[in-house]
Amino acid sequence: MSTPRQFKINRSSFSRHYTVLAPDGQPLYYVDQSAFTRDKANLTLHAGADGSGAVVAVVHLPHLSRDVKIGLGDPSSPGDITWEEMNRASRDASAHQWSVTLPHAGGKKTFVWKRTHKVSADGMSSSAWTTRDLKLVEVGADETVVGMFTSKRGWSSCGVLQINADYGTEFDLMATATMLAIYERARKRRAAAAAGGASS
Repeated sequence: MSTPRQFKINRSSFSRHYTVLAPDGQPLYYVDQSAFTRDKANLTLHAGADGSGAVVAVVHLPHLSRDVKIGLGDPSSPGDITWEEMNRASRDASAHQWSVTLPHAGGKKTFVWKRTHKVSADGMSSSAWTTRDLKLVEVGADETVVGMFTSKRGWSSCGVLQINADYGTEFDLMATATMLAIYERARKRRAAAAAGGASS
């Protein structure tokens, strides 16, 4: 394991994007949300502080599917993008499994995001009442925890993503994209439930 690295995840209540901050506090990714544009990714990760940065990953959340499609790279350059899937690994949506090829870490590895109340990012604590906290487990490695997301609600704060494994930038990007996919799908589900309750 390497030295843990923490990435702050921000999104204000009325914005249509997330911001991922690097461990040094600088903007790492600007994550654009799209809910109504046909065939466009639900989440598009741009390098840097705003949407003018290069596209480094996209996330598709199909409306009628429990699975998630993730592209590492820019879809406008089909030859330079790698597509992966994240599948729901539990009936109650508390676990999501994905794989990624890591040339510098022994080839293809499989990981599972699992809901947790016991594992948290350094300096933080997980609440027994939240369903948003996650731990990232490497499959076939004695259930080694290689990362976690600990939620921290505020005006603009979603929480902190901590990555403990040094598997390279592609792994960091995939871990970030999959975590955001889970968070965004849950956020949309809560918003839909709130809207339904308000109209009843």
